Amino acid sequence: MTTKTQLGLAIGLALSSMSASAAWHNDQTNFATIASEGVIPQWTTTKTGNHYAGFLKADDWENSVYHGYDMYLQRVNQKGEVVWDDEPLLVIDRSKSYVYDYSIAALDNESVRIAIRDERENTDGNIQDVVVIYEVSADKKSRWETGIEITSPTGLSHVGVPHVTAVGNGSIVTWDESEDVNGDLDYYGDPTNAHIAYVDENGEIKWHVHEQLHDASYPVERALVSDGFIVVYQDIAPEYGSHLSIQKYSLENGEPMWGDKPVAFTKGDLENIPDSPAPNSDITIDEHENVIIAWRLPTDSGAMLMMQEFDRMGNKRFSGNLRISHGDADYNPSGPSIEVVNGDRIITFAVLLDGSTPETGIFAQKVSADGKVIWSEPREIVQLTSGDFDTGFNGYLDVVNTSSRNGVVNAYFMKVWDYWPITYNYVQFDADGKAGEEKTIDGNKNTKGNLQLHTNPIGDVIYWSEDGTNNSPIYAQNIHNDGTHGLTADIKLAVKPNLATLEDMSKVMTFTIHDETSQNHDVQLTTETTDITITDVVKAATHVSATITPSADYIGEATFTLAVTDLDNSSRSATQDYTLNVVTIDDAPEIEIANNIEVFEGESTTVSAVVTDVDSDDVSVSWTHNSDIELNVFWSNNELTVSAPLVDNTQSIELTGTLDDGVNTVEKTVTVKVNKVESDSGSALGSLWLFALLGLFTRKIKK
Repeated sequence: MTTKTQLGLAIGLALSSMSASAAWHNDQTNFATIASEGVIPQWTTTKTGNHYAGFLKADDWENSVYHGYDMYLQRVNQKGEVVWDDEPLLVIDRSKSYVYDYSIAALDNESVRIAIRDERENTDGNIQDVVVIYEVSADKKSRWETGIEITSPTGLSHVGVPHVTAVGNGSIVTWDESEDVNGDLDYYGDPTNAHIAYVDENGEIKWHVHEQLHDASYPVERALVSDGFIVVYQDIAPEYGSHLSIQKYSLENGEPMWGDKPVAFTKGDLENIPDSPAPNSDITIDEHENVIIAWRLPTDSGAMLMMQEFDRMGNKRFSGNLRISHGDADYNPSGPSIEVVNGDRIITFAVLLDGSTPETGIFAQKVSADGKVIWSEPREIVQLTSGDFDTGFNGYLDVVNTSSRNGVVNAYFMKVWDYWPITYNYVQFDADGKAGEEKTIDGNKNTKGNLQLHTNPIGDVIYWSEDGTNNSPIYAQNIHNDGTHGLTADIKLAVKPNLATLEDMSKVMTFTIHDETSQNHDVQLTTETTDITITDVVKAATHVSATITPSADYIGEATFTLAVTDLDNSSRSATQDYTLNVVTIDDAPEIEIANNIEVFEGESTTVSAVVTDVDSDDVSVSWTHNSDIELNVFWSNNELTVSAPLVDNTQSIELTGTLDDGVNTVEKTVTVKVNKVESDSGSALGSLWLFALLGLFTRKIKK
């Protein structure tokens, strides 16, 4: 009896301990507390399914202007447990700066990069905005104790929100910088440049570019693709107000790839947007690396949602911008959120605070890959939710973000009560627009702050502060794909990693193994197709990585399978099929032709060539040379004809052929030897006698 009681007590204590240490709870109202005090939370998820939680904290809230917002960081594991002994890391202790602009991004090596705007005193004794980069490793070590300052402004300036994007183990940071030319600290009245800086793995600034098309340029959206970095700008010009423009930059050197300057695609459309960086837009990349952008367009009486796409070469996919919402006088949509589901584009949005119309709720629109609006506007847009204004409810404020897996979309949004307190909610709907019941994430009516959404292999993580205006508890909650919460006993694999690569380009991919029971696994990564090869498979406790290489010149879709089995319990296993989309790139044309050509003066010669282009593009070929003589060159039907004039002596000339397929330009150099023809036979005979005499003379010397 005693033995049984002690055993039962031991089991009970063990279960109690597990329950206390596990942050994710099955009860959706029992949130994981990441920090007891903080404000302005930020969240990022690593490739292995672990997390970093950032937040700010005022030393003394009542005197925060003088004491400053300090920046803290906490690491959270797959179970939702805080890792660093329940004590966050103080990244930067700011004595005066009360600004709260920063962002974080997880690197491939499990470290995290932080870009923060700080206010510091310059050499003149004035307050100067700067952008500083920090890096913290998974073992709680700050790599650069004082950070790396990447701004170098002259005079007084104001810096906008810095945004950091991870690129392998480096990062790209975007921000805007306004020089205070009048000394009045008027941010929006001064010339403003948009800045982009690549900070490499070693903390060196690899390149730094800036854009200013007109009075001001603000980076508002950004996206990383296989061969470049996309930035969408809001530009302000006096002649036609605000507009959006786009540019793609080389990861290698920051050179623009879509022309010399960003391309305006809403020129003249956004004149009603205030002169401030707030276009309410969203961006995503599809499986073919097309860039999809949606934005809110204010009108005189309401607003419309618009959409445009660009292919990899920067060409508009639709001749005109697509209208994807009503735009009626009583219709006021929020900013959009985009998901690509089964190749279609689903744009979700809220109808803002507007109790005068029954058309208040969360709505969605679907657009096909070829630009066809499927849920036709204006009245057939799918309404996912609706509110009851008799219960203190005032309306829907915004769709914060969306996620999608297996053809199902989760839309996360805010509801407003009694004109200011809000709650966080979500609704799930399928690719046909059929919605489930609206659910509550946090039903506590409060001011809240900065809802963050990050996906993980088994669902989503939502992260927020309970009070957005004061130090308050910071919470997180997980939602599984099936709508449940808490821990799971199953092995889960990533459903929606970014599986796209360019033609002829190998890519290292990481797949999270989410297992809250075991970290001892057998891993099999296999494919039945010859279109790709899988090499360098590396298994770690929470993930597996491998190099995926498409076959030469292959484009299209290739499938492979990841199978994971618990080595301690073979009944626990998971299998996931993946599709890798190999995106075509325009290969450069090639030419096969003799490297050396000979022709006698006054004569012509013709050589055949073979011109190939694997993309079947039309290739133009033109020839030039570096000589002053009148060498005539004619190209027709892949044959090169060279006609030589009379020359004073034999000489070699470089002939350069330029191949152009409309995208790529290639040069081929050929050497043409023009031989001098002797004028008569006597000259030749004299030359023979000369050689003979030289031979006799040589023999005499040798004697």
